[in-house]
Amino acid sequence: MNKSNQSNTIKLTLKGDRITADKLRKSLTEFYNFVDEVVNEVSGKKNPIKWIVSVRRGSIILENQPEYIQDVPPIISDKIFQTIDKGFRILEKQARRPTNFTDKALEHLQNLAAIPQTRSNGLEKISIAVNRKSHVLSKHVVANVDLVLGEYSRAIGSVEGTLETISVKGHKERLYVFDSLTNRRILCDVTEEMMLEALTPKVFGRRVYVFGMISYSKDGSPRRIRADELKVLNNRENPPSILKMCGILGG
Repeated sequence: MNKSNQSNTIKLTLKGDRITADKLRKSLTEFYNFVDEVVNEVSGKKNPIKWIVSVRRGSIILENQPEYIQDVPPIISDKIFQTIDKGFRILEKQARRPTNFTDKALEHLQNLAAIPQTRSNGLEKISIAVNRKSHVLSKHVVANVDLVLGEYSRAIGSVEGTLETISVKGHKERLYVFDSLTNRRILCDVTEEMMLEALTPKVFGRRVYVFGMISYSKDGSPRRIRADELKVLNNRENPPSILKMCGILGG
């Protein structure tokens, strides 16, 4: 086992005066999933790093130093951090895929950056510093990641349809809803609590209502939704309001 590399660090900062446990948990999950995906891609190894975390004073500041549990040449070690830093600098300027930023890495980064924008509960800003070079996960960065992934716009709204497929990959809970308006399957990112509820017979295969941040493709159709609310509908329930329809239709 190699000792912690003191010259390379990556720091996550969450700024806000009322950061909920749910927002903290989501932020940490997406941050480490994103970093580990890039590390694996650059090194060509599966999870070669164990992160040694130092907590600093501030809103919430976590500094991470790598401790290599597999043999990683020093040149690859430096390349990992250079890749992450360069990737942020590219996405801050343009919608272009950085080297070694896979779709999975970009999705985790997108999820992390979107957390302060969706019912933030006091979480105002997330930034990541690579060897003291700080990068704010701004709306501009989110927009560029969306374009890279083929998502051209986003808005708060809802989708309604049948819960048809559930998938759990890489410890990330997801489900799919067949949208009754567009006749398309929509990827839903949900919380662990929502996933557990979705696995029950009273929800799976039923008509559901999902509310949250919707991402749209170039043709204006919903592509995915980060769910804040999920509930089963019955036949007696009223159709969505005009306001929520605007979200459904991307208006």
